[in-house]
Amino acid sequence: MMEFNSTRYLDEMSRLLTDGAAALRTAHPHAVVFTVSIWTDPEAAQSAVSFDTAEHSAEAVVRSDAWSAKHRERLIAAGRHIEAELYRPRTGERCQNPADFAYRNIASITHTAFPRGWAGATEGRCWEVLGPALLRVQREALREYAALPRHAQAVIAINSDADWYDVPLPFPRTAS
Repeated sequence: MMEFNSTRYLDEMSRLLTDGAAALRTAHPHAVVFTVSIWTDPEAAQSAVSFDTAEHSAEAVVRSDAWSAKHRERLIAAGRHIEAELYRPRTGERCQNPADFAYRNIASITHTAFPRGWAGATEGRCWEVLGPALLRVQREALREYAALPRHAQAVIAINSDADWYDVPLPFPRTAS
């Protein structure tokens, strides 16, 4: 497997988390965090953090459901019922596409901990070390973002080799 400097990666990600919190506080001081997404693209050697609010998330789900409904109806009319099931409405769910978050890529970083093209060069095996490292970053983010204003159902998700939004982890409940 190509060289992965886990210490450097965790340092880079720690700076990213700090930069993300600072950017959110500066640009959107009244934002109440509903979802945090932290992702690393091993092909581009980049990572980013994005934040979403409950209100924006609900609007994004409505937009997504409207788009899906049109495609579902078209597929049903064409007799493609199995394919149409892929476009079932998700009403009530949280937006799980970081590209659609209110504050997407509010902070980003280009990595020196691994080379560009890492995913392709390792045929995806990079995730054997990147996945566990991202889980560590997620736990650090729980601490780093504990002081941000949060919705009661706030979560932090990371990406994986399966999806850009995966492993959502709720923030610990605060004492009342």
